[in-house]
Amino acid sequence: KAVLTALTMLEDKTDPINFYIYSDENIEWFTEDPMYLKSWQHQLEKILDKGGEVTSIFCEGHLRNHAKLGLKMWLPFIIKGKVKIFADIMEDDIYHKTLFIAGNDIGIISSSIGDDTMHTTTIITDDPATIQTLHKEYDEYLKNATAYNGNRLGLLIDRLGEKLHLDIR
Repeated sequence: KAVLTALTMLEDKTDPINFYIYSDENIEWFTEDPMYLKSWQHQLEKILDKGGEVTSIFCEGHLRNHAKLGLKMWLPFIIKGKVKIFADIMEDDIYHKTLFIAGNDIGIISSSIGDDTMHTTTIITDDPATIQTLHKEYDEYLKNATAYNGNRLGLLIDRLGEKLHLDIR
């Protein structure tokens, strides 16, 4: 609910908002309810239609293990050129984290142990100092990430499409 709450808080903003997302957590919670996924995508699309984009960092192993779910989440935005994808090869199989930063307005932090996302705390904040700290943490993740853009993004989409037996071109 924190993500939908954050997006609702941003709906009235008129300036473009850039989103910064890092996650190596299990994302089944995000995609298991089709109505939630559709609502999230619709709200994000309304905000991105005002400008801005999403920069998202995925861990490569996480991307492989959750390729179908990730594609389900992001394909509408990839097709529209609204998302930049990076892959981080630095993975930990025990502790997992999600950062969701909307410009300088809102930050969401979630962490989990293993694949257990049910017994975790998710924090949403609009405190400017905390959001700045989250931006700095995100920048550290980005330093270790490899961009999937141009041909690399096309190869990633093709590879995921083949793996999932989808015709996405």
